[in-house]
Amino acid sequence: MNILIVSVAPWCPSGYGTQTKHLSTRLRDDGHTVTILSIYGLECGAIVWEGIPVYSHAKDTHCNDVIHGYVELLQPDIVISLMDVWELKNYDSSFRWIPWVPVDHEPLPPMVADRLNPAWKILAMSHFGEKQLADAGFSSVYMPLGIAPEFTYNPIEGRQWRARFGINPDKFVVGTVGMNMYWPPRKGFDRLLEAFSVFYKHHPDAILFLHTSPHAVAVPTFDLYRVADAVGLPREAMMFSEFFYQALGYSEAQMAAMYNGFDCFVLATQGEGFGIPIVEAQACGVVPIVTDCTTIPELTAEGLSERVPWSDKYLSLGYSYQFEISIPHLVDSLEAVYLQLKSEGPLPASDGGFTYHHSLQMWASNFDWDRVYKTYWKPFLTDIQKELNPVVVSV
Repeated sequence: MNILIVSVAPWCPSGYGTQTKHLSTRLRDDGHTVTILSIYGLECGAIVWEGIPVYSHAKDTHCNDVIHGYVELLQPDIVISLMDVWELKNYDSSFRWIPWVPVDHEPLPPMVADRLNPAWKILAMSHFGEKQLADAGFSSVYMPLGIAPEFTYNPIEGRQWRARFGINPDKFVVGTVGMNMYWPPRKGFDRLLEAFSVFYKHHPDAILFLHTSPHAVAVPTFDLYRVADAVGLPREAMMFSEFFYQALGYSEAQMAAMYNGFDCFVLATQGEGFGIPIVEAQACGVVPIVTDCTTIPELTAEGLSERVPWSDKYLSLGYSYQFEISIPHLVDSLEAVYLQLKSEGPLPASDGGFTYHHSLQMWASNFDWDRVYKTYWKPFLTDIQKELNPVVVSV
């Protein structure tokens, strides 16, 4: 098939960028003709990356002004978009548009529903999203995101990562990964810092490592140093990834080393369309502490994770609900994991006799990209091929 993917450029080390990379290369290796239309990562031109043509957007970063021109030029059988759909104003039924949709609200936001009406088929990143779409009257196909083979339990790499940052091996490292955007931040940095300030008073051997910028990339600026001051968290109790890597991003191997350096991973999110760092951390054997909302329950291993209840929900700008993690319960979860790891030794083995770390790694392997492609993408594409080229039986 001739497939056009509209998303972040595949060399960008963001969530969408890495998913574009893994999908496009597997489609290419499977014999499909693949072209990428980049909404971010390439300006004013075109290049060939890994044998795949990559074109840039024009004035509109979501390609509303050029999508029809590229469809006319390339004549794709299908157009797969991987991004938020509420800004896609000119994606219509004149071509076979298949949005791969993140749903991080409950119920499906009206502005998302409005944009999905002309879609030919819809891919849901999560079972949660699949249900919200169904409740709004849309049928969809479950298509989870995937993780690279670099994400694996490797304590040696974790120790090396700590040494590079000068973190004492005996420190209890609480890590988080997410983009610092907007006020309040969807990733719940404010509530994480407040909970950690309480936890830190009892455990000064702990440190919070944030793989993000201390300053929000959107206006108004959400300054995490000033948030720390407001909630009484000493600035020396926090560490951030280097500015260079905040700007350019870690490679997947670097991300894996970082996860391996964590004792636990926290995502105090208000809602996730998928939440790929949650799975990546577990693949590296790291216990997740996460908000029990939206997609999160299906992304965390039962009995091997801390799902923290939300204390309140609020109506967001999408005219739908997102959720705020309970700070007291988050403190309790931090305490529970700390006591297991520091006071009682390693977390207990699973019933199968595997260590806790390896049990998490094995569970997360369900989202390995090769497995995701074989289990979900190949059957989906086979069905599309049959639909586009039905077998004609002569009488």
